[in-house]
Amino acid sequence: MWVTLKGFVIIILLSFLSLNSFAQSDIKKFKAAEDSINYYLNKMSVHSTYFSGEYDTIWNKKLFNYLLNLCNTQPATLKEKFENLIAPEKLDIVTSDDKKFRIYSWDNMNGGTAHSFSSIIQYQAGNKVRAITLYDDATENLLIDTPEYFYSNLYTIKTNANKTVYLAVRKAMFSSKDVSMGIQAFTIDGNTVQDTIKFFQTKKECLNNFDCIYTFGYETKPVIHFSKDRKLLYVANIGYESAPTNWLIYKFDGYKFVYDHNEK
Repeated sequence: MWVTLKGFVIIILLSFLSLNSFAQSDIKKFKAAEDSINYYLNKMSVHSTYFSGEYDTIWNKKLFNYLLNLCNTQPATLKEKFENLIAPEKLDIVTSDDKKFRIYSWDNMNGGTAHSFSSIIQYQAGNKVRAITLYDDATENLLIDTPEYFYSNLYTIKTNANKTVYLAVRKAMFSSKDVSMGIQAFTIDGNTVQDTIKFFQTKKECLNNFDCIYTFGYETKPVIHFSKDRKLLYVANIGYESAPTNWLIYKFDGYKFVYDHNEK
């Protein structure tokens, strides 16, 4: 009986050591990945000061290809926090509440006062984790024909039809003063990401996305934001060179956000 119990204890101990070793191996891999990302981000920052945009493009492409490959081959990265980036503000990472959808975006240093951004979507479909191009300066935009955005927030909405919709708040910088803030709806359909869902019903039409374009100095608070329960969407009724006069209120009806009323 003791021999059996002893053997059982040894098996448990070996299993624990094996699992612990595997965990330590994953930690080392992820640390190496963060080091590589830091290296590319640093190269882009340094050379943007001294070299031409063509040189910056080389380092951005290296970062883009590395991150795209990392997200496709290391599924665990979908839930990692990337806490050890030297300059985390240079790589915006927004993640859905269900941890199944994430957008990476960064200033690729190829613009001047009109900033240029690259972005990658990583997502889980079934038990598979995939990554695709959202926007890359060197290729066609695979999902949407839009300016180059960075993504600051990601909201997860569940509809009455049991569909999960990911609402990404995005921003573009056209010059030192001209900017836009917008929102884009995404869904996962089968194994692919779709940007075709019409999720915002205005007075005239149903849209998948929209943007508010304005002068930077007039942004006193986010021109697009949600109520705490995410049932109301507030969109600033803002002119290009004027502060918001009121707010357009969109109410979630269980299937989409529908224009409801204006509010001071």
